[in-house]
Parts: sequence; structure tokens; C-alpha cells
Amino acid sequence: MVVTGSGQVRVQQVAERGWIVRSDVQPDSIANVLGCIEQRDEGFELMVVGGDFHWLTFTTLDDAVAHLQQRVRSVQPA
Repeated sequence: MVVTGSGQVRVQQVAERGWIVRSDVQPDSIANVLGCIEQRDEGFELMVVGGDFHWLTFTTLDDAVAHLQQRVRSVQPA
């Protein structure tokens, strides 16, 4: 899945219930990993990597990806 728009990200399924999300700027670079998502019983757990490593839980995979996409948008020049 590739989410397009001003905050472009690439979502790659890496396990039955796991995804890695990268910036689409250089999608194969480890430096562009934005986060990892795991499907849990209660929703989708997002591990945000980067300057402020933290965990969040979302109801849907799309919501977790949208959160990371918003982070990309917030650091891109206007």
C-alpha cells in the first residue's frame, strides 16, 4: 500500500499482522523508517520511531498510517 499526497509514505506488510511504514523520499533507506504497526486484539499498535519514540493504539490500520502521514506533512517545507 502506498499512501499518496503531500505526506507520502510506503506501507509494507512484513508479517501476518505487522507492517513497516517508511517515508517515500528514499523508501529503501533505514533512516526513512517512520514506524512499525502491529495488529493486536484491541486495535493497531503503532511504534513511532525517530526523535520522539513512543507507542500509540488506533482502531484501524488506516488511522495509524494517517498519523504517520501527518508527521511527514508537518516536517515538509511548504
